[in-house]
Amino acid sequence: LDHLHDAATEDAYQELLAFQGVGPKTASCVLLFCLRRESFAVDTHVWRISGLLGWRPKEAGREATQAHLEVRVPAEDKYGLHVLMVTHGKRWEECKAGGKCVGKCELRKAFRKEKVEKEEEIKGEEEVWKEKLEG
Repeated sequence: LDHLHDAATEDAYQELLAFQGVGPKTASCVLLFCLRRESFAVDTHVWRISGLLGWRPKEAGREATQAHLEVRVPAEDKYGLHVLMVTHGKRWEECKAGGKCVGKCELRKAFRKEKVEKEEEIKGEEEVWKEKLEG
């Protein structure tokens, strides 16, 4: 498969997908780690954490999430962000598959706090608009 090094990224991706048993995640991993191309593979850890961060549509599966994040994550951040998300998902007990949220994950705490603050801000804005409409 050495010829893939010289192929356009999309052509290499499509050729990899043509192999039986190779799906979007595996093809993306080959692009990212073997061909050193900017690609954003979505495994179980990336899928879970991207949901926690609100970076993917709630109903999106792994393939839809990969397509969604592929166009939204800047090329220069794809490798590093992928590695960070996988590492986090493997190391933190409550962020592993089946892990229970016990309040020890700083990432979860930070985004829970941000979510509450954003909800309070939206509620405050709604009250201001309601007063303006009634007044």
